[in-house]
Amino acid sequence: MVVGDVFNSDSDLLEYSDLAAELITWLRSKTFILGKLPYAVLRAVLTWWTAHYNAYRRLLDLYIPLKLLTDHDAKYPGSQNEQERIMITGNKKAQEKAEKMVKIICDPVFWHKLTL
Repeated sequence: MVVGDVFNSDSDLLEYSDLAAELITWLRSKTFILGKLPYAVLRAVLTWWTAHYNAYRRLLDLYIPLKLLTDHDAKYPGSQNEQERIMITGNKKAQEKAEKMVKIICDPVFWHKLTL
């Protein structure tokens, strides 16, 4: 069995691995946010268990810096303060995606499931 087979099966925990992969992909596309983080965001390789472990472990290491960035943005709601925000920026579509990622970052269940 390869890693891809396990991640394609039905499981409550696998829902959170999909969210982690989506968050990692989004973070890696945001160079401004990456510049604010103390560590690089790692991407998992589909066929390597260790790569998934390391990517999720690194994401867990980034929880506090990511949470601080979301807290910073929460101080500046609305479009009038857009220049002050770090995570929720760009056009309407980009802001909607960022809001979805912020919800993941602020979800304690996501972080708990990632530790399992």
